[in-house]
Amino acid sequence: LESVFENALCRWEFLNDAGEKLSAAIDATRSLAELALDAERNRMERINVYLNIVALGFAFCSVIGGYFGMNLLIGLETKPGVFNFVIFATTLSAILFCLGCARSFESGQRRQASHVDAMLSALGYRPFHPDLSNTP
Repeated sequence: LESVFENALCRWEFLNDAGEKLSAAIDATRSLAELALDAERNRMERINVYLNIVALGFAFCSVIGGYFGMNLLIGLETKPGVFNFVIFATTLSAILFCLGCARSFESGQRRQASHVDAMLSALGYRPFHPDLSNTP
């Protein structure tokens, strides 16, 4: 009778260990899936930010067009070359604005990544950054 109970106890421990391993594997898979979804969500948010920056540049150009389209006589309508200058200056300033916003956004991302690396190293983790300088 004692060996039957011991055999049942061994089976119970085996099944309990297998269940714990399976639960840990499920948790690890869930965490990996959440990380993949977070990475995809971050990529979509980054694209959204870039599109918003471009839309803001177009909005800036439309404001200038709205000023010239108000049918107010300001004296610039009759001077030759002013229209071309305004178009050039508006387009150039919109492009520079978009590039400045994109650069600021990317520097913020780099700064955030360095803060995360510092936090990970403070916690004892070694941040992984592949060395891309030796790639062909």
